[in-house]
Amino acid sequence: MIEVSRPLVTFRWTYAFAADGQVLTSDATSRVREREEVDRDLVTHDATPGDVGLIA
Repeated sequence: MIEVSRPLVTFRWTYAFAADGQVLTSDATSRVREREEVDRDLVTHDATPGDVGLIA
């Protein structure tokens, strides 16, 4: 994890390939949502927490 700026979290992975020594760095940013926001969106789409693998 390289940065947390709610609601965003940024991760960095670095891969080194043994075959040729090339290094690849990958950054990814995810938005972490509060449970209330997820529940509201589920209701909007006529779904339940169980439909998407969340514990009710």
